[in-house]
Amino acid sequence: MNEQTFSPNTESDDPVHELLREAWALQREGQYRKARRIYRRVLERNPDHADANNLLGLLWIQAGHPGDAIAPIERALKTEPDKSQSHLNLGVALQSIGRLPQARESFIRAIELQPDHVDAIFALGNANRIMGNLKDARRALQRLLEIEPDHIEALCSMGFVEIAQEKFAEAEKQFSEALARDPKHHASKAGYGEALMGQRRFAEAEQWLRKALNDGPASADMHNDLGATLNRLDQADQAVDQFKRALRIDPMHAQARINLGLTLEQLGHLEDAERAYRDTIRSAPGFADAHYHLAHLRTHRSSPDEIKAMKALFGHEAAPEPARIRLAFGLGHALESAGQYAEAFHYMSEAHRLRARTNPFSLETTVQNFSTLRTWFTRERIKSLGGSGVPDERPVLIVGLPRSGTALVEQILASHPQIFGAGETGLLGAAIANLSRQLEQPYPEGLDALPTRVIHEQAEQYLAGLEKRAGSAQRIADTTPMNFLQLGLAAAMFPDARFVHVRRDPMDQCLSIYRQTLGDAHSYSHDLHDLAHFYQLYEQHMEYWHETLPGRIHDVEYEQLVTNPKSEVRQLLEFIGMPNHPACLEFHKTQRLVRAPSASQVRQPLYDSAIGFWKNYADELEPMRQILRPGD
Repeated sequence: MNEQTFSPNTESDDPVHELLREAWALQREGQYRKARRIYRRVLERNPDHADANNLLGLLWIQAGHPGDAIAPIERALKTEPDKSQSHLNLGVALQSIGRLPQARESFIRAIELQPDHVDAIFALGNANRIMGNLKDARRALQRLLEIEPDHIEALCSMGFVEIAQEKFAEAEKQFSEALARDPKHHASKAGYGEALMGQRRFAEAEQWLRKALNDGPASADMHNDLGATLNRLDQADQAVDQFKRALRIDPMHAQARINLGLTLEQLGHLEDAERAYRDTIRSAPGFADAHYHLAHLRTHRSSPDEIKAMKALFGHEAAPEPARIRLAFGLGHALESAGQYAEAFHYMSEAHRLRARTNPFSLETTVQNFSTLRTWFTRERIKSLGGSGVPDERPVLIVGLPRSGTALVEQILASHPQIFGAGETGLLGAAIANLSRQLEQPYPEGLDALPTRVIHEQAEQYLAGLEKRAGSAQRIADTTPMNFLQLGLAAAMFPDARFVHVRRDPMDQCLSIYRQTLGDAHSYSHDLHDLAHFYQLYEQHMEYWHETLPGRIHDVEYEQLVTNPKSEVRQLLEFIGMPNHPACLEFHKTQRLVRAPSASQVRQPLYDSAIGFWKNYADELEPMRQILRPGD
């Protein structure tokens, strides 16, 4: 805390001033009880003494009792209402007890009184970041860095602003700058690990997060981040341990409890997952993710009270937009489980309307992108590039649109003792990013002009990424649905790889996408017309790959798989060159980590209730039906 609170070196014959100097010296040494006695002696003589009240309030903050700081600082402000430092101290106390909006107003007032007050500007930026007001946070932190470019805490906080906006490469730069100025800065080490995690560089992230934990005081945030990283590295048991450690440090850490619930859900421990979500709601009733995940859990049916609570949170005018989006999707699931389909669709549409503000979609650009890939990846080019690939039959790429049943097909295959399910790896996307950096034109133009070793190197890196987790498995399933776009490159990288395409009734498929909160790559889902047109583009794309890669793609029809599993599973295993195995039909009993929105669904035997489910929303989906089924 800045010493502008009190100037102990000022010459004065005032005996009160001497007492305050003595108390301030004790306070700085951590002797809070002795200092407090002196402040009380001063305040017994003059209850409105501004410096004594302000210093006493600061003492309570430093001693870890911010709630007790508010009254004396407010008394100080009654006496000296224009003292910038007192407003800052009040804001710090209010923020510490969770009264963020009031704290923010105090920080703003402190800056109005002293525009270059570095501590106040930082406090305002950090408060805005915590509240989710990221534009305001960025504005304050940038202003601070203009005044003091080497302000390490501001660089670090700016890194966390970038993370909150999922700008992980930019976050990495901010933390790198902070660490360049102070290699021992603890929070920046942890932030650097979190930025790497956002870029799917999980092994590096684990190293940095462990370094942060080993080199300084452990925090609940660090254990939570390490747990999330270990989850992505398929170390689920260790991830659960880290989340529990976070909760031992801070039992109210809502994100750690949510992550614990998610990991338990992914492991198939659905009752324990539900308990974790409920516990989160009890400890943090306003935490939108807890309501969303509980409503989304396949085995849970939302109660009227749960729906009422979500509606109240959604309607709160101070709720950040990301939270309102999660709540709207959660209400869609909750109301659907109660059979209130029209209202459920209303909230789904609200979620997409809000998402579309910051995640727009261009059909024209998408058409061009799809066309470019089909035009470039001819059968001849794929064959030519394939000479630089790696002849390995282990990779099995499971593709399709999201929510088509790709996770179910992976669960079936991963139940086979000789097949490993790697989940959504992102490895093909990483290979494309690496190749793009070496091209002089936009990908894929010029790909065939690269040295032959380049494709081979990327294929080897891809395989290395799979092998880290798959051990000696004879087949490794990479279930990244949107890889359907890039089968031309995948076919060139791995001439012997198999592609499994999972498809579903277009109306059920598109509704299932519309019901979910998906990443930024799925901006086509925010409007029913765009969604229907995107589905048509996807069908055209897959037809092209079938023509261009004859015999290398096996279609799995979701409806056929559900109604005739023995035959469909046998054909699937034959296609990838593996013997039949009874465990594949008992897939719901397989114990493994499943990171997918349908994690709780693949823990159940096959059910046909999802077939024709779109008819519950027939009126609402009519605009889409006219595009996808114009003749019906």
